[in-house]
Amino acid sequence: MGKVFQIIWPWISSAIWWVADRIWGDRVFESVKPMIPEEILNIPTRELITWVPTIVLVSIGILIAIKKTKTPEISKIQNSALPPTSASIARRDIKMRDALMFIETGKWPDGHTYSLMAAHKTGGELPSNRMREATKYGEVKVWGKPSHNAQYDLIPADYWKIWKIDWHSNPDGECQTERVESHSDGFKYYDLMVNKAEIENRWPPKTHPRPDYAKWDKLSDFRLDHAACLWIDREPSQHLDDDETAVFRKLESHVSNRTLEVKRDDLREVISDAFRKADGYVVKANPEWRVERSSLLSLAVTLGEKPPFLYKKERIK
Repeated sequence: MGKVFQIIWPWISSAIWWVADRIWGDRVFESVKPMIPEEILNIPTRELITWVPTIVLVSIGILIAIKKTKTPEISKIQNSALPPTSASIARRDIKMRDALMFIETGKWPDGHTYSLMAAHKTGGELPSNRMREATKYGEVKVWGKPSHNAQYDLIPADYWKIWKIDWHSNPDGECQTERVESHSDGFKYYDLMVNKAEIENRWPPKTHPRPDYAKWDKLSDFRLDHAACLWIDREPSQHLDDDETAVFRKLESHVSNRTLEVKRDDLREVISDAFRKADGYVVKANPEWRVERSSLLSLAVTLGEKPPFLYKKERIK
């Protein structure tokens, strides 16, 4: 309504001027005549003089109307030229489960199955807890559905103060939320998603520092998971990534085949594993089992490999 009034106002003012001129025109003209320059008084008709203000007002009105109609388009062009803000860049493009795997391993899933339960086994901080802390303080955005058939909503940061990520209820499916306390307010979100760039910025891909050989050379035996890391020239970390896990499985198979001896102090564990083997079960290796340096060296000779933590000459300076 305001734009329409701005457009027709010049015509209304012109009409008011015309009416006023018809009623009081002669008296006004006689009053202002002494102030009008002589060359203007020589113009043939007085009507031309009285119409000058009308023409000016109409012209001004047309210019204002043109400016008003063009302003939105100009604003759009100017806004499109501005660099995008972080809020406009962040879009959901990766599943929460994949993001948790990335936080845990430093790599994005490539189609193989990875168990988030590994964090429980090593006693480290769960990736879901680290994610929740980041979302609670607005460092990472999370999207979810209020119901399975609903549209995605951006979940407010305050929501994570009383809700957390549920990644274990549906191990092979999508993550959802669950209450921290049974009486927490609000409702559950399903099919959680995040922005990949934000995840990589908050948790940069892991690097693999080389072992501190001054420390490891002093040991005569190693934890099995530490030996797996050292085997590929990496300093042992709290969680094994895919490459380290592959070496651990290799060592585990040699333990199972009795080609690698390990030390187990728990007699009950030894007896239990013996019965499980007799019943045809595959016994999983405990990362905390210890293995002698000499046993690892014998295995390396058998495999034709020279891991740097056993062969000093193989270490890269």
